[in-house]
Amino acid sequence: MRVGGCHDLPACTRHRRQVIKCTAEAQRSTQSVASQQSLTRWAFEQAECWGKADKQAGGAGGGTTYEALQKADAAWFALRNRQSRSQSSSERPFVRQTATPLPQAAMYDVVMCGGTLGVFLACALQLRGLRVAVVERGPLQGRAQEWNISRKELQEVVEAGVLTEQEAEECIGKEFNPVRAGFRGGEDVWTRDILNLGVRPDKLIAKVRQCFEGAGGQPAAAAVPDTQYFWEAFPAGSGPTDRTTYMFSYMDAQPTRPSLEAMMEDYWRLMPHYQGVELDSLQVQRILFGFFPTYRGSPLQPQFDRLLQVGDASGIQSPLSFGGFGAMTRHLARLTNAVEEALQADALDRHSLGAINAYNPGLSSAWMLQRAMSVRPGQAPDPDFINSLLAQNFAAMQSRGDAVLRPFLQDVLQFGPLTATLFGQVVSDPLFIPQIFKHVGVLPLLDWSRHYAALGAYTVLHGAAPAFKALAGKLPPKQRYRLRRQLDAWEFGSGLDYKP
Repeated sequence: MRVGGCHDLPACTRHRRQVIKCTAEAQRSTQSVASQQSLTRWAFEQAECWGKADKQAGGAGGGTTYEALQKADAAWFALRNRQSRSQSSSERPFVRQTATPLPQAAMYDVVMCGGTLGVFLACALQLRGLRVAVVERGPLQGRAQEWNISRKELQEVVEAGVLTEQEAEECIGKEFNPVRAGFRGGEDVWTRDILNLGVRPDKLIAKVRQCFEGAGGQPAAAAVPDTQYFWEAFPAGSGPTDRTTYMFSYMDAQPTRPSLEAMMEDYWRLMPHYQGVELDSLQVQRILFGFFPTYRGSPLQPQFDRLLQVGDASGIQSPLSFGGFGAMTRHLARLTNAVEEALQADALDRHSLGAINAYNPGLSSAWMLQRAMSVRPGQAPDPDFINSLLAQNFAAMQSRGDAVLRPFLQDVLQFGPLTATLFGQVVSDPLFIPQIFKHVGVLPLLDWSRHYAALGAYTVLHGAAPAFKALAGKLPPKQRYRLRRQLDAWEFGSGLDYKP
């Protein structure tokens, strides 16, 4: 895959994130990297020498040391080998319910648990006049990395009042165009203004926190088999020759899945071929890693009264890209209105709050696409199958223009563009369809067809939304709240909230 004045688009969650400084004239080390026992240990030592490995931050992917990698691996091992919840009796209670009244009036209307993305919604709600607190296990700060997003998505934060135009601009570390998506054996797909901003989380979270606190908000401290890899690379804002390179994969939590360190070893072994460089020619500035648990039943429904998951905790992000920041910007205005109206209507029981995280057929439809890009244990597909599938998919979207391609690249599935893409794939290579059935499975495809049909139904229902909006203003608070959440579900579930 070529890497020039462009970057490769992400296809799914990042299992590790590395910032690599490519130096064409770097002096080679006297000892070959390949002769060392562990490429991963070597890379962490390089990052430590560079002086950035000790800068830790919260959130997924916040750890940057080898010790943090081992801790994350231990958590991943426990998840892969966990007992079912019905069998386990030793789990510490995560939420406790009590009928005992509070000893005094509540100090806050909303308490946000987890601040890396939660502070965006917390700030938006605080600006609406609500009393909001943010509880974060560690320091409420962003990491020294870059989040890639489009200018349109960053503008959503400005429109919510969380950032000014100038503050948003100050958080941009890098802006670039064009953008390339390429798959071995397929034609390159070029587009512009998609994930072309490198936003600095350290600056961004600091500015949002400043806005939150300035509005009266309160932060508070709390105590390699069966694997298909994907790659992406972005120009980094730390220097003209610097580059951020990701390797990632989709997989279920089975005991046979590889450890994070094993996958990290694959990263160092394969990355030189992907980037066209030698390991001895690199100066490793920073190494990030993590795993992102997701659930097919997303968005997750609340299990308790007065407790609502938002951000990554709600599972609202796409199972294809796991773009938590992009998902938060997309849903920020909707969530702000919904939480404010829930408080006004006293609709705080778990069933009422569940309407905020309602069924989303677009999100559910994306799960089949993720399955098509993963390899199940014991499965041995043709090595070129997934590349061929993605190449055909992107070729079909590109041939139908930006109206089809751009929503998909920004994690939005719409019935019309999805149907056009599927039809295009069938027409272009009908003999490839049986291979898809074999790889994905008939039953998962039948299950996906339910969500595909619901995506079409939500598209039609959203067309009738204006009549229902007029009715909502005449209803009592709780009925108005429920109707507006249904209208939100049709709009966002059909993907028709997307504006080019």
